[in-house]
Amino acid sequence: MKKTKLIEHLFPFLVAWSTNRRIKEQTKEKKWDTLFNYWKKIINAKETHSFEKAVDDLYRSEIQRKEAIESKAASLFEAIGFAVSLVSIAIVFTEKSPLLILSMLPLANFILAGICSWHATKIGEFFLPTIEGLKENLELIDKKQEKESEIHWMTEKLVGSEMNCPFILMKSNWLAAAYQHFLLGILLIVIFFAIIIFEPYFMHI
Repeated sequence: MKKTKLIEHLFPFLVAWSTNRRIKEQTKEKKWDTLFNYWKKIINAKETHSFEKAVDDLYRSEIQRKEAIESKAASLFEAIGFAVSLVSIAIVFTEKSPLLILSMLPLANFILAGICSWHATKIGEFFLPTIEGLKENLELIDKKQEKESEIHWMTEKLVGSEMNCPFILMKSNWLAAAYQHFLLGILLIVIFFAIIIFEPYFMHI
């Protein structure tokens, strides 16, 4: 148990990679047509007006979650760039010192943070309302089947939300790993600069 916890704290990118691979395998079982028929059957048995707004709110919140994660990951890139410049300063001070190897530790964490952030912003199979779905709804309305059009549109949003949920969770895992590596890098920089500052003092003891 302690060994697992140590790996989680020191190598969060491995945890994110392993967890997301498992999530990706599970999502392969989800098929659009199967989910569409499942949700349509449920909605047909209900009074749609009672939860139409809830469906819209759910779908909108999923999109907002995705955008928030991607925005935070993009902002983290800027912080990583600044942190790497600090490491560069440290390398200048330790160019001919055994401490040069230690300066690679925060740099490695910032590189991993950057890779994890990139995964969090990467475009994937995120489902949005399609023009084809809109055309189908318009055709139903033209045929005076507004009830069927409403059900079709709600079903498409519900299926989209269910298909998007694992995708957003994977983005969230990558972002969490990126922040952990970034904080580890900052902690290592602080320790490293402390060693540089106090090294002459210990040498004269």
